[in-house]
Amino acid sequence: MDETRGPMKRVLYEVKGVVQGVGFRPLVYRLATAQGLGGSVLNTGGGVEIEVEGPAERVDAFPRLLEEALLPPARIESMISRELSCRGLDPFRVLASVDKREGIEVPVLPDAAICEDCWKDATEPGNRRFQYPFVTCSVCGPRFSVIRELPFDRERTTMRAFPLCENCEREYKDPKDRRFHAQTMACPVCGPQCWLEMDGKRTEGKDAWRDASLLLDRGHILAVRGLGGFHLAVDARNERAVRRLRERKERPHKPFALMVPNVEAAERLAFVGSSESDWLRAMEAPIVLLPARPGCDVTALVSPGIKDLGIMVAYTPLHRFLLGEQRCLVMTSGNLGGDPLLTGNEEAREELGAWVDGFLFHDREIHHAIDDSVLFVSAGRTRMVRRARGFTPGTFSLVYPPKEAVLGCGGHLKNTVAVAQDRTAVLSQHVGDLESPRSLTAFEKMIQEYERIYGLKIGTVIHDLHPDYLSTQYAHSRKGVNLVAVQHHKAHVASCMTEHGLEGPVVGVALDGVGLGEDGTIWGGELFVGKLLDLKRVGTLRPLSMPGGDQATQEPWRLVLSCLHELGLDAMREAETIPTLEGIEKERLDLVSQMLQKGIRCLQTSSTGRLFDAFSALAGVRQRITYEGQAAIEFESRMGGQDAEPYRFAVDPSFLGLSQLDWGEAFLTAVSDVRKEKEAAIVSYRFHEGLCLGLAEWIDDVGTKRKLREVVLTGGCLQNRYLSWRLPELLEGKGMTVWLPEKIPCNDGAIALGQVALAGRQTM
Repeated sequence: MDETRGPMKRVLYEVKGVVQGVGFRPLVYRLATAQGLGGSVLNTGGGVEIEVEGPAERVDAFPRLLEEALLPPARIESMISRELSCRGLDPFRVLASVDKREGIEVPVLPDAAICEDCWKDATEPGNRRFQYPFVTCSVCGPRFSVIRELPFDRERTTMRAFPLCENCEREYKDPKDRRFHAQTMACPVCGPQCWLEMDGKRTEGKDAWRDASLLLDRGHILAVRGLGGFHLAVDARNERAVRRLRERKERPHKPFALMVPNVEAAERLAFVGSSESDWLRAMEAPIVLLPARPGCDVTALVSPGIKDLGIMVAYTPLHRFLLGEQRCLVMTSGNLGGDPLLTGNEEAREELGAWVDGFLFHDREIHHAIDDSVLFVSAGRTRMVRRARGFTPGTFSLVYPPKEAVLGCGGHLKNTVAVAQDRTAVLSQHVGDLESPRSLTAFEKMIQEYERIYGLKIGTVIHDLHPDYLSTQYAHSRKGVNLVAVQHHKAHVASCMTEHGLEGPVVGVALDGVGLGEDGTIWGGELFVGKLLDLKRVGTLRPLSMPGGDQATQEPWRLVLSCLHELGLDAMREAETIPTLEGIEKERLDLVSQMLQKGIRCLQTSSTGRLFDAFSALAGVRQRITYEGQAAIEFESRMGGQDAEPYRFAVDPSFLGLSQLDWGEAFLTAVSDVRKEKEAAIVSYRFHEGLCLGLAEWIDDVGTKRKLREVVLTGGCLQNRYLSWRLPELLEGKGMTVWLPEKIPCNDGAIALGQVALAGRQTM
């Protein structure tokens, strides 16, 4: 013992959390050396191991100092200490990584937007990275999109194709440099490069993005290889260019996302609150849905029929260079309709070459395709619409751990998958709709990647009840595993309970599109009660028919006739006196009326989404749709006339053994309004407010009778801004505690998490 320093101590700390790819080891090195401690730090497949030796009081203080010095997105979730025998003070070192992985232990870090320090490097004349479009450091840049396997080291990413030059090597090894052990760092000498291809010509280096910017100014369509895949870009102020993009992508109405250079540019286009501003500035850099300013100078074709704009701030140096200070660009996913995001240069040439005017390529390979995330803020709370870049993969703690590694296959639309082992679940990035062979291939590949990265041997596969979902069919193709079917809306409720760590009992509310019910009908407006592993359906929305099955979702006017028929009226005769249906051919009205009378191809559904569609069509807002949810989205966007009396939705507490919310009176009143030629704005408000009041009464009645005051609200209809704000307000006014999804989507993008959360019952 050195008497001048007091008693000595050596401790091994095993750290888990978000501790790889975030500059954690450099921070540990700087902190340890500043405290005069010896030892080492290294990545393992399970986290980070730190050995520190020195005066006992400094060693004991080290965990606290480390916690205080952490900067986002780094996060320590656990730190286990074990005292070792002292070896004598050796210089503190960063050691080579080792793989000690046992299942899901280390979160794989999401990709992060460029930090301000790196942007300063890229815009500072004289800096050796001046105008280099791939500047990164230990806290920003690609992460998940480039990783091949854990631990997160350069040789295990696609950056292994770019050996460091002498100057970068020096920075990488310098503990005083912020790029110390930055795995994705590079420079113009040794790193990735970009180039522009157009009309058989190739332009390289700085001229590539400069010329690309000029092409966009002239109205051309450009395919841009980004962080997680390709975007299709056009000038958002050029109506002709946006129209050409819509025609070529065969996307007539679905809104396009916008990319702007900074938050100030977003504020010129839309109303940006403080929470929205925080998200626009965040390293996750999501698309934020914002109310458009009247008269903003982007063409109305960007977001036809609705009042919101989806805006993100440029999150890579290449994007920032492309936008400059003034441009506002449409940046929509680079894919063909229904197919997954394109990531490779060759496949983009092949698939997009016939209908884009040029390509802005780069040669940093994308190992994991990952789309942009989408969210909005409602009453100060984040509502996730699409969870992808910046957020995934992300981990969640399970209330009930499964006995073995499990896979949740998700749903059919907005598909994601989840894997879980012990108490940890990982929810994947957005895959999309499983409606094409390429989507299914991408889905299968992603599952293989998650199993490989985390070293999992899947024992149980959970799938939706619906036998025709491709995700269900995939589950049945797996050999040597246990198969478990979970009802769609129970998975919805379970996903929200898992996010908030709820065991229950709760009142679980699923306000959704469609999902196969346990009774063989199509559910979508359901109340459940109970604990997580014992949810029982106790309430349902009054059902209606879907004449023609899925065709009724494409042509919402069919649902108007269905509601009339359900109420005991002659659908054809009534329809002929509804002015908003005048554009529908009489023969088609008669055909659907006959289908309803004879019960031909008329699926019964309690779907809340289909009720939105019916009222939207009745109000004359949307009779045919070109993208999912269009009728409901445009119906909400037309809302006005807040002085009007809400429609009445009645609660029937005992309908065939279930509590029921009845829309009959509301619909008949709306028919009367339409016949009096009242504006769609008034019909929309009366419907939205009336539905919220009815739902609140219904939920409160069920909760009161069962002495339950905690409510879980979820399902795709909660993407409706008014519903997601007003319904919780009403329930809280009745003394209930309300939980909604915040970190996960309320739509089918969270189904997979709910599936693995319910696996504990099946495999324990």
